[in-house]
Amino acid sequence: MMRAARWMIPALTLLVVAIVALPVSGQSQLYKCQGRCARLANTFVRADIGPNGAWVMGTTGGDPGTDQDDDRRLLYGFEPAGTSVVGYGYTTVRAEGPRGTVDWVRFEPSPQTVTGSQVSNVWRWSSPYRVAVTQTLALKPNRFTNRPDMVEARYVLHNEGAETISVGLRALFDVKLDTNDGSPYFIPGQGTVAHEREFLGGDVPDYWLAFASPRFDVVALRGMGVLRDESFAAPDRFVIGRWYLMQNARWDYPVDATQVVTRDSAVAMYWDPIRLAPGLAAEHATAYGLYAGGGGEAFVSAPLDAQCGENLSVAFFVSNFGILPLRGGRATINLPPGLNLAPGEVGQKTLPEIGAGATASLTWLLRVSAPASGSAAIGVDALFDEGRRFSAETSISLTCPPTVTPTATKAATSRPSSTPTATRRPADATATGVPAQGKACASLTGRVPIGAVNDAVANPERINGWRQPVNPALPPGPNNPLRLWLSMLDLGKAYHPIFNPLVYKAGCP
Repeated sequence: MMRAARWMIPALTLLVVAIVALPVSGQSQLYKCQGRCARLANTFVRADIGPNGAWVMGTTGGDPGTDQDDDRRLLYGFEPAGTSVVGYGYTTVRAEGPRGTVDWVRFEPSPQTVTGSQVSNVWRWSSPYRVAVTQTLALKPNRFTNRPDMVEARYVLHNEGAETISVGLRALFDVKLDTNDGSPYFIPGQGTVAHEREFLGGDVPDYWLAFASPRFDVVALRGMGVLRDESFAAPDRFVIGRWYLMQNARWDYPVDATQVVTRDSAVAMYWDPIRLAPGLAAEHATAYGLYAGGGGEAFVSAPLDAQCGENLSVAFFVSNFGILPLRGGRATINLPPGLNLAPGEVGQKTLPEIGAGATASLTWLLRVSAPASGSAAIGVDALFDEGRRFSAETSISLTCPPTVTPTATKAATSRPSSTPTATRRPADATATGVPAQGKACASLTGRVPIGAVNDAVANPERINGWRQPVNPALPPGPNNPLRLWLSMLDLGKAYHPIFNPLVYKAGCP
């Protein structure tokens, strides 16, 4: 495994470390925790966070189903005994405006707030633009394990200057699974990726997987990065590349599809610069932690539970551990009562040729329908021309009770039937001065069904973000406004109630 040299200077006190400026390469600086790093931990995973917000991650007890993933690395630099070295993975910020483009990395210690459930760092720059970025790390429930075995990294980019500028962010993770510094990445619908590759826009996958075992053994450590979630949109660009080159780039990185990443790999999530008027902020997030689904030659990957009316994506992976290619593959998904193919989906799909040592993947979009309750098995069978057959299944818990017709009494107590417009009158204020109802951004008009907008404005407590400060780790104030305006998770994409839902933000574009 290759690592570029980094320079350190001694600690000035027990808790404060001065970090020298980076050379032009853009690589981050290292900081030896030695028990001084902030920490997020439970019985599954642990994250160690340095004074400037750089962090690493590994397991404590890992997956309870196996004792072979305890106290292991998920990111390079993690050490189980509290002696982690942070700085291999780091974050860069790009600002664009009338004085040109600048890329920043925060090297020196920054204001840090530590609670029992999250750690926040605030990075500020004043030249040539005034920008504040708040990184908040928090333990997160994992829909693929039903355990809080992930860390969510959430970033709030705030324009504190007096002019409109564009601000973007890149999060760089130096991935290492136990002792494996170059495991291939599993991408739903694509298979394994062993060479440099980038995914743009709508092609960015929902998540990625990595296995410590070269044969994808389920008893060994397995990692999962979530790129799209019900609480955050996907990045604009997702890159799988060679760490020893990526860490030298503050922002731009040209992908070379001929280069293998199975010696020293990393991933980068890019959120392109967004125009922010003075005082406005943008918010992005990603998550990383454990995977506890299947493995081996063939497996099915899906969330462990789903609700009535929900759409969910199911991925099937099949690997060729033989020496001859697998050709002519056809895979058929078998669904239990309560799960149906989404409109436009087909039950049988064709697999590409799978060379020796390679993996292919297919995905299906499913919808939960009533009535359905309890555990349901989803199976996939794949048959190839050579007669090779692969089968795999997974179980999910469905919650979709029978539909109950409302009575006349219930209808009489429902809210008035008159339909307000998307741009409602100013919301009524409570005794505390905080509006009791939301306000819709004009950008939703014609892009989101009016019924969905009206319901979200009239019942804001049901919508993610309502009345929360931009940085939940700090008290609200002029530089940390409340989220009172209804918008979409990602205004650059089409509205979808699951993948790009309505959310409340601190302002409108």
